[in-house]
Amino acid sequence: MKYFSALIACVGVSLCGISQAEGDSEYSKVLSIGGNGVTIRDTESNWFYGANYTFSEEDSDYYNSDTSHELSAVIGKRIYLNNEKARSFVDGVVDVSHHFSDSDYSSYRISAVYGLETFISSVVSIEGSVGASIIYADGTSSNYTRLSVPFGRFSLSYYFD
Repeated sequence: MKYFSALIACVGVSLCGISQAEGDSEYSKVLSIGGNGVTIRDTESNWFYGANYTFSEEDSDYYNSDTSHELSAVIGKRIYLNNEKARSFVDGVVDVSHHFSDSDYSSYRISAVYGLETFISSVVSIEGSVGASIIYADGTSSNYTRLSVPFGRFSLSYYFD
């Protein structure tokens, strides 16, 4: 996990060198695909919301189930720390999920991440971030609380009106 976090940081820093940042003031919405699933963000308030779906096979839930599905609702707030070519930001995210398998359970995640966003065209940006989250799972077979440090994510975003 330590090497994965270092890889994310290196790729994020490398991408800063090729940025062609464009201001997002002329666009009202951002569609992002990646780290949080599919999200829409308002550029004025920087609140975002979306959904994420995960499908897994081969004993993915550790209870001898062949398949499992997870559906999540995501809401969060982004705060930009600067408006340079590689814009740094902090995201706060709440994620509510339900895991469908032989042992159904719901989970609740609160995350905080720090990341870098850089534009690769006038309306498309890429971002990488690392952060920490607290997860609480509530199911019929077990309940747990877990701290996930660090985790990384990548996203591709499209700015539009």
